[in-house]
Amino acid sequence: ISKVTPSDTSVKVTFTKVSAATGYKLVNETLNNKETAIEADKTSATIKGLENNKKYTFRVKALYEKDGISQETVSDAVSTTTTVTVPKKPSLSKLEPYNKGAILKWSKVSGATSYEVYRYNNKKWSKIKTVKGAVTYKNTGLKINKEYKYRVRAVRTVSGKSVKGSWSNIRKITVKKYLTGDIRIGYSEGVLMRPAKKYKE
Repeated sequence: ISKVTPSDTSVKVTFTKVSAATGYKLVNETLNNKETAIEADKTSATIKGLENNKKYTFRVKALYEKDGISQETVSDAVSTTTTVTVPKKPSLSKLEPYNKGAILKWSKVSGATSYEVYRYNNKKWSKIKTVKGAVTYKNTGLKINKEYKYRVRAVRTVSGKSVKGSWSNIRKITVKKYLTGDIRIGYSEGVLMRPAKKYKE
């Protein structure tokens, strides 16, 4: 075996050609020595449907069959580990003021195990929260009448290995004093709205 090339769910195994070989078999020792037949004029094969971040060990058998005679030689074992799927880019769909803070909401990314929320403040981006099991976050304690920018990215972690996706779109907000969102007063429910625009009669 001259080369193994892993991806997130597959491994390509490349090997040297054996003179007089009438075919080959790729042996996946990790999967109970499962064999994949390879034609004699080929020197590589790709095994698909594998797990992310898992170690796999392979050997290649060179076969010789002629006039009822069957022989085979087996290569040394070579191991490799599949990568982790890179999560897609989320969309930061909502950024609204809330009680001297901001509420963020973004789209769910398939396979993501967490999300990193970054805020731009004092001329730099800083991570303010890692969110697990949700696609919303409330950032409180902000300064009134100051502009803040936000962005989010998805993270996928498998067996201790993490891969981070691309950044979402950037949204900005200027924090206000008023409160937005659902409120409950006594036995009545309502929504406290933003100040209405003034119109001429």
